[in-house]
Amino acid sequence: MFGREHLGRRARAARFLREPAMRVVNARSAIFLALRSVRPQTVWLPSYLCAAVADACVAANAATAFYPVDAHLRIAPSAFARVRRGDMVVVIDYFGFPHPPAIFRALRRAGAVVLEDASQAMFSAGVGRWADFVAYSPRKFVGVAEGGILALRRGRSATVTLARPPARWLRTARDAIRARTRFDASRTRATAGWFRLFQKAEHGQPLGAYAMTMETERCLRRLDVGAIAAARRRNYTTLLRTLSPRAVFPALPAGVVPLGFPIRLASEDARERLRLDLIDERIFPPVHWRLGGVVPRRFGPSHALAKTILTLPCDQRYGPADMRRIASVVGRS
Repeated sequence: MFGREHLGRRARAARFLREPAMRVVNARSAIFLALRSVRPQTVWLPSYLCAAVADACVAANAATAFYPVDAHLRIAPSAFARVRRGDMVVVIDYFGFPHPPAIFRALRRAGAVVLEDASQAMFSAGVGRWADFVAYSPRKFVGVAEGGILALRRGRSATVTLARPPARWLRTARDAIRARTRFDASRTRATAGWFRLFQKAEHGQPLGAYAMTMETERCLRRLDVGAIAAARRRNYTTLLRTLSPRAVFPALPAGVVPLGFPIRLASEDARERLRLDLIDERIFPPVHWRLGGVVPRRFGPSHALAKTILTLPCDQRYGPADMRRIASVVGRS
């Protein structure tokens, strides 16, 4: 799925391979295990999140509450006014952009246990400095079928026996990766095969005490993190030249390695038209995230953003010409 130029050179070792951590099947299982380790009275979730985070809380039988995130994906320290000592607070580093230290200082003053969800910020600098736990999702950044990491910070520990992932699901996930790799290398416009497998694997994601496979761990140890980070930053910067007025994050701070390039559209219909136009050009932009049935309706800014946001790819598979082509399609919308 991703080019060989990003494997085998190990310009700098990934930090999540150097620190105490549990290597599990996916990020939702990492969050589940952190919850099982702490068993907080209340888990505070941001009002803009992936449903998988909420699923992990349900699986752990954890009581949840929500705190507000604004339409620019910012959090005010006052959002934590009701957090009590011993509560767990999940903070998501959206699209690779970590929150400022003031947010974490407010949580430390409240006595909260902090779980930083860095699923979208695996390679960004400064992640986890204030957290008790950090969850990573390698498969969002590189072509692996499964894998999640729960980094243990500030003296935290977790002793759990991990089982191998369900064999049938693992075969489907690996088949999906192989099919996508063939698709990326082909010139055909057909999409149904790999996408059906991908959807099947996503819908069947296991949740629990399941281990990362050795195949994934070996792949992660061979990553050239520096090359991946440089390519993503270069592509993001190229898109900014023409799409900054639509960008959710119109600047790229030093040290940030973006997951993608999120943009806002005028309406949900406009978002859907652009999404289909991009798919017709063999560009597959995900929607992060659909909040219906997950987040209470009273969190209006989060729901409004969820209806109009679209994430353009800027990962290491692509180069400047691809970014210009993506920008051209968006410019016609």
